Amino acid sequence: MIKDQLTTLARLAAIDTQLEELEEELGELPQEVKQLERAMRAKQSVLDDIRLQLEEAQTARSNARVRVQELHDREKLLGEQQKTVRNNREFDAITREIEAIRAELKEQERLIGSVNLTEENLQQRIGEQEKDCNDAQELLQAKEDELRKVAEEHDEDTKKLIDDRILLIGTLPSEARALYERIHERFANAAVLMRHPRGSNGQPVYSRGACSGCFSAGSSLRIQQIRKYDAIHQCEHCSRILFTDECIPAESED
Repeated sequence: MIKDQLTTLARLAAIDTQLEELEEELGELPQEVKQLERAMRAKQSVLDDIRLQLEEAQTARSNARVRVQELHDREKLLGEQQKTVRNNREFDAITREIEAIRAELKEQERLIGSVNLTEENLQQRIGEQEKDCNDAQELLQAKEDELRKVAEEHDEDTKKLIDDRILLIGTLPSEARALYERIHERFANAAVLMRHPRGSNGQPVYSRGACSGCFSAGSSLRIQQIRKYDAIHQCEHCSRILFTDECIPAESED
């Protein structure tokens, strides 16, 4: 799965490098699309957080209701026991326990009331935030459509690059997509090849390598980790995403 993601990131980086060269011809639209994408992610993150708060509130209320039922059952049982006590000491002990139960019942009912108010507020916020997300998505879609239209006025190659980018970015998990976009704000080539020197036999020496973005040598540990494909690894110097020659799409190979 990680290897597939790296292959997608390698293709995405190749597309972004080409688009960077065409950006002047396309004006400010590519940057505006990136800004709207960031705004959309931020709004979605807020919405997800509010939904999580709502789930936690609903769980707290559910637990409180269960506790209220338990307390009522206990109070009823103690009331029956109180009718059959043999002395004042037992009667007083049961009375004190009933009073403690009633005090906790009041606290649980207060908690349920508070959660109800919190849920009402969160539901309202969710509605407002969903509207913000929908508005942001519509704005992003309109800007992407505008970008496609401008690209069509240039040439079919540019349009294909933009369409391919939108399709590719949509196939990545949210974490990988967010990581790539953060790095892409700094570098056109946000994902780069870990290059290995060749030995006397002409074969790559996989125990050594360097980032092809900043040309800094990678540690032997980092090189080993990259070729395990168990996670997405970054250059220790420039933070670009590193991929191996096995992840280079066939059409991108030298």
